[in-house]
Amino acid sequence: IDRTGIQKLYRAISNKTEAQVLLPTKITLPEMANVKQSFLGILTAQEYLKLITKEDKLMKHVFYDNVRDYKGDNLVNSGIAATITSDQKILFCLLNNGITVIAQGLGFVGDKCNITNYQIVNGCQTSHVIYKCRNENLDGINIPVRLIQTDNDTVRDSVIKATNSQTDIKPEEFESLKTFHKNLESFFSTYKEESKRLYYERRSRQYNDSSIRRLVIVDIKTLIRSFASMFLDEPHTAGRYPGTLLKESG
Repeated sequence: IDRTGIQKLYRAISNKTEAQVLLPTKITLPEMANVKQSFLGILTAQEYLKLITKEDKLMKHVFYDNVRDYKGDNLVNSGIAATITSDQKILFCLLNNGITVIAQGLGFVGDKCNITNYQIVNGCQTSHVIYKCRNENLDGINIPVRLIQTDNDTVRDSVIKATNSQTDIKPEEFESLKTFHKNLESFFSTYKEESKRLYYERRSRQYNDSSIRRLVIVDIKTLIRSFASMFLDEPHTAGRYPGTLLKESG
């Protein structure tokens, strides 16, 4: 086993997840290369909370493969919350684009679905809003869900890019999906002493925490600009759009 293999095993152990949900309404999708099985279905909001919470706390690690973190109470998220708390909540299933879950294991016993080692790769904003509204009356709220069982990294990355391309995602944000950036994030976290600590913000708003000084957060834009200045010997290009620098630097 090589270094990359050890890192994958460590992440799999650290982020191990398992949940059982009721999925009475589902459609089995046709066979696809490198996909063991996949389904389209409907989950109630209460059942969906089982995928994202443990002991009533939000499990942040199930959004590890997301391009972005929660964007806060912006216009779109406020709209989702307004729908949940309105008398039109029955329409939620029609108004929402749904959730995409990629898992290593999917097993069915009747209507019960056991999902193991999964990531919610699309629907981070919806998930956070549902969690924030968990104490509201969620009866009648149904969520479209896409379940995909695969171990193939190419399929996973393709699904993430495709399901997130309907929103305004910058090229440098998709860069965060690459193994290099995930390993770099892990490397930053090995420095535990607060006076020497830097935080690599691989995903947008990942460290949106008032207890962390913005000065010690390094985002992917800063990383790209620093690379262009120091390693390409082109500091005059550092003011360009990060997406342009990313393309030029390969």
